[in-house]
Amino acid sequence: MVTPRPPWPARDGGQICMGQHIAHLAAHHECRLLCLAPAGRPGPEDLAALAPPGLLSVETVAHRPAAPARAWLASRLSRWPATLWRYRSAALVRRAAECVRAWRPDVAVLENLHLAYLCEAVPGVPWVIVQQNVETQFLESVARTCRPPRRWLYAAEARRMRACEPALLKTARALVALQEQEADWMRARVPGVPVRVVPIGVPDAPPTAPPAGGRRGFLLVGSLEWLPNRDAAAWLLRAVWPRVRERAPHAELTVVGRGAVSGAVAGEAAGVTWLGEVSEVGPHLARARASLVPLHAGAGLRVKILEALGAGTPVVTTPEGLGALPARSGEHLLVAAGEAEFAAAVLALDADPGLAARLGESGRAWVREHYSLRAVGEGLEAAMAVATGGRA
Repeated sequence: MVTPRPPWPARDGGQICMGQHIAHLAAHHECRLLCLAPAGRPGPEDLAALAPPGLLSVETVAHRPAAPARAWLASRLSRWPATLWRYRSAALVRRAAECVRAWRPDVAVLENLHLAYLCEAVPGVPWVIVQQNVETQFLESVARTCRPPRRWLYAAEARRMRACEPALLKTARALVALQEQEADWMRARVPGVPVRVVPIGVPDAPPTAPPAGGRRGFLLVGSLEWLPNRDAAAWLLRAVWPRVRERAPHAELTVVGRGAVSGAVAGEAAGVTWLGEVSEVGPHLARARASLVPLHAGAGLRVKILEALGAGTPVVTTPEGLGALPARSGEHLLVAAGEAEFAAAVLALDADPGLAARLGESGRAWVREHYSLRAVGEGLEAAMAVATGGRA
């Protein structure tokens, strides 16, 4: 398996996805991991200590993706969009080719379109590409929410990606999507390559008992180093949270994740606690009345939503935050478009613990039914079977 960054420690949805795939492969097959990582951190020994049982080896290839601005300028001279250009590594090509010759694997799995160049550069093994996002759709969604000149830059990147993405996907023997909507996008543009859907799994653990005083306060989780999360947090704090505090001065919001929004926005937000990165999100989900996911751009499965619902924590999100998740507003979670409607949904949960409890129970049951770790393993096995000439 080859990944564009270390899967551990798992700080975001992409790493959670990679970690689940590696855990299944290591438990059921002879599996080795090759990943790009900044020189010296984390090293192979550090990653091996975090790896799941059964993984035969962990090896890193030193690579630090160029800063976005430099990548955008440099990629103008290539056929690669900046998003993909940042992860091109001649050293990874050499090492992957050496591994294929030495280990003679039955199949090779790579995570994300960023490494799809390996399919042509390293022949001799059937490749499976896992698409955590359809990159074209992601760039288009970000462009729609940005203001000029950033909107123009993302729109230009989306046009380049739209021309490049199907050609790269065609080089794989099989493709993996995280949800049906993105699988359909790939099937329409790459009809000759089988596509299998492998959702992110949510561990089936007993729900954590809420504190003695019941669930209180609201939670915002996500790395603020990622542009859609940062913009979502800024919108929540600037346009929504003041409306909530006006009606419910006691309301409290806890923000968990790396990075920050602008100092002005953060400084003006009353009733907000900034925790930064934490070792475990679970205890914070168990204490919260609800988790807020105010995204306006993005693609792929919303891991934050599934993680919260799996913990029995109600979720308030936007239509864009829900994306293609087939959860139903009012039954499994609350979906609210616009600042007034989003604030009203938050206030409804603040005022009605019974509503929050009903949504939490229903959302957790829905996740347990549709997003099990067993489904992850079955989907991966099906993709590898078709890649190696079998049927699944």
